[in-house]
Amino acid sequence: MLKTSTYNGLPTARLTGWLWSATKDIQFDSVICPFCGSGAAARLFKEQGCEVTATAVFTSFARQARALIENDSTTLDQFEAEAVIGPSADTTQLMEGIAPAYGLPHSFGAWLDRCRANIERMDHEYKKSLAYTAVSKVIAQVFSLGEQSVAQSGEEDWNQVFRFYVAALNDMVFSNGRLCLAYEGNPERYVMESNADALCLYLPRESISKLTEAERFSELFNRFCHEKQMMSELSAAENETLGTALIDTSKYADLVSNFLERAKHIKLWFICASSDAPVATDEIYRILAGLKNKVTVMQKEMVYSKNISRKEYIYICE
Repeated sequence: MLKTSTYNGLPTARLTGWLWSATKDIQFDSVICPFCGSGAAARLFKEQGCEVTATAVFTSFARQARALIENDSTTLDQFEAEAVIGPSADTTQLMEGIAPAYGLPHSFGAWLDRCRANIERMDHEYKKSLAYTAVSKVIAQVFSLGEQSVAQSGEEDWNQVFRFYVAALNDMVFSNGRLCLAYEGNPERYVMESNADALCLYLPRESISKLTEAERFSELFNRFCHEKQMMSELSAAENETLGTALIDTSKYADLVSNFLERAKHIKLWFICASSDAPVATDEIYRILAGLKNKVTVMQKEMVYSKNISRKEYIYICE
């Protein structure tokens, strides 16, 4: 039997409490979260009554933001959830063919193909986003298993985990009475056009600068394309934006600076980074101090597990 885990991912989910403590006494009513990832920070600000805009390069993250940030009332009922994992007469065999290359059984790929065909028959975008996000969580759960456990798992296990995440996602849907939006695409455009009071950006850690196999496979499922096409699309995005695929750290520092230059009209910045970020902490401070009048640096040692801890930083720029 597959074991379900907590919903939000690291690192931003663990930072949200500290982030709110650091920002709660600052006056702002709206925030834009480019490269929102799992959406933990965007959700925090939504919970605190802010108007939120979340943007993502990856389709999987954009759907998650649409399901939990933009969506304020739509849920999946039991019958709709069961329809996603039910039979389908018009499935393709794309994921079934890709799955073995990732060490996954054909049967899991076939289950994904069926789920995708059933999701696409839905006529409501928020319901689609919730369903895709729940299936993406099943993918992450399967990848967290050892090879032997994956081989022993089966359709009823995947169905049970899917039902768990549907219920968890439904519980996270709420309205804060403010306009909250989610977009997929180049975040620079949305930042440049934003009239938000604040910007919240988490710089990616160097150790997660490449897509993991689970993230890559999940993105293939969400885009429903072959890997060559997906990597071509992502490479184009990475060449134009911060992205997450880091090769040259000095180039990345320039990208950070150029990106924030386009956000100078936004009054407040909350820039979060780890001690293992691709840009050194001194360099981050230098970039920020060159663009904003006041930069306050906060530092905290965060423990993520028995073997993982690191320093985290929040730069409050005014």
